[in-house]
Amino acid sequence: MTKNAENIDIEIPAEVLAEADEATGATAKIEELETQLASVKDALLRAAADLENTRKRAEKELQDVSKYAISTFAKDMVNVMENLERTLQLIPENERNTPLYQGVELTRKELTNAFERRGIKQITPQKGDKFDHNLHQAMAQAADPSVEAGGIVSVMQTGFALHDRLLRPAMVVVSKGGDDAKHNVDTTA
Repeated sequence: MTKNAENIDIEIPAEVLAEADEATGATAKIEELETQLASVKDALLRAAADLENTRKRAEKELQDVSKYAISTFAKDMVNVMENLERTLQLIPENERNTPLYQGVELTRKELTNAFERRGIKQITPQKGDKFDHNLHQAMAQAADPSVEAGGIVSVMQTGFALHDRLLRPAMVVVSKGGDDAKHNVDTTA
């Protein structure tokens, strides 16, 4: 014999219904709290990552400040170095054994050593080197058949860098090729 479940009337006590409603409400509250917990965890992880990024950025800035703090002073000392070198070049060959020459040479060497200890490097391109706009400043162009177009013909003034940062570019004359270069120049602009 088959009985249809729709026809069965079961009376559920009110306390059981209240407990069921309370359990359903508790389940909803648990789900709401779990959602809030996940949101707070996400915010905490983001804040921790942001704090770590800020710490790393501050550490890098502190390193850069200590590494490049002398850049203004270094630029000034570059001029002193060049004046010492010019002085040495002006002293005639027959007077190179004098105390004056030797004193200026020792001063130049000591300044060179101080530059090396502090990470200041001289940029001295050679004839034929490729022009690099990151290190060189083109002051003029010259036709030189012995140097390919875009190569350095001569150096007017050496450059200097502090670690990997340019203090002053080397000022150079750049080759425009040779005598044929005149025919390849677009003058219609």
